[in-house]
Amino acid sequence: MNAFPKIALVFLAMLNVSSTAYCGRTEAIQGKRYHLTNQHGPWMIMVASLSDVKGENHIDGLSAWEAADTIVFELRTKGIPAYTYSVDEETDDLDGLNSIQNTARRVIARQGEICVLAGNFKSIDDDQAQTVLKWIKKKYNSSIVEEKKGGLFAKTPGQPSPFGGAILTINPIYNGEIQSKKLDDDVVDLNQGASFTLLGNKAKYTLHVATFAGGSVMQVGNQSSTKAMALFEQNFGSNLDNCAKEAIALAEALRTASKHGYDKDYEAWVFHDHYRSIVTVGSFSSKQDPRIEPLVRLFGGRASTADTQIVTDDGIIPATFTLPQKPTVQNPLTKQWYFDKQPRVMTVPAAK
Repeated sequence: MNAFPKIALVFLAMLNVSSTAYCGRTEAIQGKRYHLTNQHGPWMIMVASLSDVKGENHIDGLSAWEAADTIVFELRTKGIPAYTYSVDEETDDLDGLNSIQNTARRVIARQGEICVLAGNFKSIDDDQAQTVLKWIKKKYNSSIVEEKKGGLFAKTPGQPSPFGGAILTINPIYNGEIQSKKLDDDVVDLNQGASFTLLGNKAKYTLHVATFAGGSVMQVGNQSSTKAMALFEQNFGSNLDNCAKEAIALAEALRTASKHGYDKDYEAWVFHDHYRSIVTVGSFSSKQDPRIEPLVRLFGGRASTADTQIVTDDGIIPATFTLPQKPTVQNPLTKQWYFDKQPRVMTVPAAK
């Protein structure tokens, strides 16, 4: 997806809470990987999203997976259930567009974006959730902060802690009902007055079809890499802004799809938080709405064939949206987006 950065970015927000934060025992086995499932949550704390920086900018230190496992273990020793969730990041590399045939070999370079989420809260207003979140933002001291481990942190305005950007979010693969009185005020501010804001959707559900992810920490392996730090500072400031712009551009294109050769326009919405922007389609009062399944088939991934010009590591290729739908020599391709391979029905967030 062309909104993703060319270098792998990481945003981390970690927590440090005492064993009294949760009642009961939380298993903590070093070296064991605890995977996120749709049974966790529904509200959780976004602890980290990590990707390795490849090549000359990565030297000795922790890899993204090693850093994620370290975070999970540290949190669990404090009594906080933490989990990893691997998200496939997709970037588009066009090897010289042929102006006559208007085709090119499109290679999807899938890089592992590893999220760490923690806690299992019924509501964003849960007192325990707020207590743990405050602890994360102000008091957590993790070994990841050590210079030799390689985490390069963005500064969060007004929050001197390197983990001050932690937020409460919904388990990205949760399938149940979401109970929430209000969104985080900062997230509301990000969406207030924004183009095609999902907060303007009056329905209960919508279909999440595209994700544009950002970052706030680069995992380079060792902070002594001055070239990596320069790259980080050069790219981070604009990264989230670019994600938001791409999401808005896709939503606008979907809403005017018929102008670009498609059969119909689509009701598209945009939602921003501190680490990504998403695009959704539709307004539904029920998860069983019969209009959902055709949209899932339309926007979801499909199996590649021998003629497919897209290469992926799992044989599933994402659906694309191009401007125009059918490029020609007279009307060439000007824009292309990739949708998430697995669209998900999500509860429409509300600011009350």
